[in-house]
Amino acid sequence: MGSKGIASCKSILSLPTLESLQLCNNGLSETSMEEVSDILLNSGVCENMKRLHFFNNMSGDGGCTAFARIIQKCSCKLIDIRFSGTRAQREGSLNVALALGELICKEGCSIEHLDLADNSFGVKGAQALASLLILCKDLKYLDLHDCLLEDEGIRLISDSLLNCYECLQHLDFSGNDLTKSATDDIVSVLQKATNLGVFRAEENDLTSIGVRGIAKALNASLLELHLGSNACGTVGAEAIVQARKVLTNLCILSLDENMFATDDVVALQEAYGEILVEFEDNISDDDADFNLMFGSDDSSCHLSSGELSFIQEEFTTTDGNIGQVISSDHDSQSNTSTLSSANISEEGAAEETSNALMTLEKEWTDLKEQSPLKMKPKI
Repeated sequence: MGSKGIASCKSILSLPTLESLQLCNNGLSETSMEEVSDILLNSGVCENMKRLHFFNNMSGDGGCTAFARIIQKCSCKLIDIRFSGTRAQREGSLNVALALGELICKEGCSIEHLDLADNSFGVKGAQALASLLILCKDLKYLDLHDCLLEDEGIRLISDSLLNCYECLQHLDFSGNDLTKSATDDIVSVLQKATNLGVFRAEENDLTSIGVRGIAKALNASLLELHLGSNACGTVGAEAIVQARKVLTNLCILSLDENMFATDDVVALQEAYGEILVEFEDNISDDDADFNLMFGSDDSSCHLSSGELSFIQEEFTTTDGNIGQVISSDHDSQSNTSTLSSANISEEGAAEETSNALMTLEKEWTDLKEQSPLKMKPKI
């Protein structure tokens, strides 16, 4: 919609009874957004607004400035905001967050629905968002997918949500470059948000460690769970299978584009049936959890303390011995190899650590070729 279209809508946009405005998929440019802003401000209708939706336009940072001008003239009546998919960059996204914060502080708005997806907030923008979210006690819907928040940004957002989780029903953290380091922050919200119906964290890099932590924190209120494309393998899959006894009201489970082995897929299908969205792009040839521990470079074993703990905590034999991988023969002969805690301790010598890990890697590979294996992740 260009200038002529905006001008033709002036009478409608100026109605004193106007309470809801949704300009979505209109291709609004920076200039068009400025024109809309001028009409709304000059007519004085902003203070009556209860709903403002601007989605899938192309207004860029200039459009963010225009939207911020509108927000600044709204009142405590505004409870439903959507400003997403507008090609905003860091500066524009920050301006929107700051304007929303000013509105909430000044007017005491009780925002219930907030969709700021596909903006470029980054950590600085996350700080501004966190400052406003902490005041949104009635927040029911929060969509922050594709906002460049990363682990630090999610930490800030999650800390704020701990003050406004009681009404939260929909939470979307997808596409924010999150790693397993963000797990504890996400879990802290999920454990408290007992009314949460939809949780999405797709297209991140949470791995099995992150997915396992999330699965353990889910509540029975959940209706939809979306954790696709997270480099998740067997450990994460088994945690989700075990969560079935808690997720009694679940209607949709989406886990595609992960790295589940065929047995994992079968177990998930048996546990969730038609609830499980069909796997179309699952990568079953790779062992995601093996790569998580050892990396893709066979010439070196660079493990952080997190990965060292992962080996010690997550993998156990069927008889409970941590660090042992037992073949199907399971007899008194030398079919068992043990990697002790001392060998992989960070306090041990670097050479011993590297050698021990390479030994375990070889044994893992050799034993995976045997069938069947009595190796089982401890969940």
